[in-house]
Amino acid sequence: MKKRLIALLLAAMMVFALAACGNSTPAPAASSAPAESAAPKEEAPAAEPAAAPAEAAPAEETELFSEARTLRVALTSEPTTMDATQTVDTWSSTMFTNIYETLLEVNDQGELAPKLAESYNIVDDTTYDFTIRKGVKFHNGDELTVNDVVFSLNRAKDAPILASFTADIESVEALDDSTVRVHLSQISAPFLTYMTHPSLVIYSERAVTEAGEDYYKNPVGTGPYMLEKWDMGVGITLKYFEDYRGETPDFTTVELRFIPEATSRSIELEAGSVDLITDVAAVDLSRVESGEGIGLATGVGTAIRFLGMNCSAAPLNDVRVRQAIAYAIDAEAINKALNLGYGTVATAPVSEAIMYSSKVGVNEFNLEKAKELLTEAGYPNGLDITLSTDTRKEYNDVCVIIQQQLAKAGINVTLDTTEWAVFLDKTYQGDTQLFMLGYGCTTPDPDTVFYPCFHSANKGPQGGMAYLEDEEVDSLIDATRAELDPVKRGEIYEELQARLAEIKPWVYLYDTTVYDGINTNKVAEIDVNGSQIQSYYSVKMVK
Repeated sequence: MKKRLIALLLAAMMVFALAACGNSTPAPAASSAPAESAAPKEEAPAAEPAAAPAEAAPAEETELFSEARTLRVALTSEPTTMDATQTVDTWSSTMFTNIYETLLEVNDQGELAPKLAESYNIVDDTTYDFTIRKGVKFHNGDELTVNDVVFSLNRAKDAPILASFTADIESVEALDDSTVRVHLSQISAPFLTYMTHPSLVIYSERAVTEAGEDYYKNPVGTGPYMLEKWDMGVGITLKYFEDYRGETPDFTTVELRFIPEATSRSIELEAGSVDLITDVAAVDLSRVESGEGIGLATGVGTAIRFLGMNCSAAPLNDVRVRQAIAYAIDAEAINKALNLGYGTVATAPVSEAIMYSSKVGVNEFNLEKAKELLTEAGYPNGLDITLSTDTRKEYNDVCVIIQQQLAKAGINVTLDTTEWAVFLDKTYQGDTQLFMLGYGCTTPDPDTVFYPCFHSANKGPQGGMAYLEDEEVDSLIDATRAELDPVKRGEIYEELQARLAEIKPWVYLYDTTVYDGINTNKVAEIDVNGSQIQSYYSVKMVK
């Protein structure tokens, strides 16, 4: 039995940023047509004030809530924090989308829509007003106020890891008890879409202040679930927030366990120990799809997997070495070996599901050209280099293949594998040479990837793990951010992607397709977008 995720332009927050969405593999999955570079998809932000739809009436008590209902989930990795200003990694974002809410959201039609904001108004090119909903409760019982919104946006603005998303915010002020005004320092085409980002959430100012340094493990939001327990290294328990104003979820409790090994997750699903698993491995797809009482949920991801290069660290500070490494990598062979040939080879830093994605970055496999470039760069006998990643099996399998491929060009690769949080910290700090990672677009706008990852202003914790410094790239990114015309913006993105393909801070490997396993006797439908299981309250239970 196969269920399909709803694939939206914005992948549920979990493509979000760093890392693993799902493996790409058999049974052809739903996919978006490649974005035409000359005719980019329509911009998400509306030009006119947007009003929220009428608030739905609270759901009545139903048979589902006549007893406690629990959804048991096996996640690939553990979140690093419950404080959304501290990270943009995938597994933490999974928690953020359940515990917190943002001012705006992307609806089922892929359009910007109000969330904690009742409406928003574009006053001029650099001024935005948000009308805040009344009667919204935080998990601690406090009512949402404009002061909480001002506090939260300023807190995000001051957070180093979010600097690339809030760089254009000059000031935030409360005009009255229902309106918050945001002034930008310059025109910012992606600004409104950033108000949907899973790390730009709204906090209870009192809760953050009172918890101090311990807030990362004591989150307070307005979302459908509250954190009940975090047994670090083992699991997390979320409880339904009874004062949540939105649609009543089908589960009173969500229990999450951390199981890094993919086949172990599949075995747990088959045994009935869990109801939903993330990232079904290619070798397990047929078993899960045809297993008794279990099935697949599939969808299009908005993340890609790539080999990153620290452009400031020798020998990768020589563009010829980076180009040589790229020529020595056969992405088609990697896709065939890892994803059984059913994945899609990536051609851009954003997947083909995202607007302005181009095919100018397709990587050419040419071993002789790789050797020529190494000789030109002063390495006629090859070189030694370290490739870092985390403990995820998918990434380790890819790294082994890359190690074997680069060896044929005379590049001796030492693999460095560490736990996820340690790996992330090393990569952010520039303490790696090559690194294997995934990165996803957490808003409908590709700026979410291009600006943090490749602009020199964001080297390091802001997202620029490639430590790239290139004046042409910076200039083109700046131009995309200041251009409000979607056609002209698409033309600039085409030029930008051509430049990145030339200087090779990343080698694009494959786009992600999501394959998650479900207990079909318990879960009838998964109503999320096509990147990952995040909004557990949207999972429908069989009655």
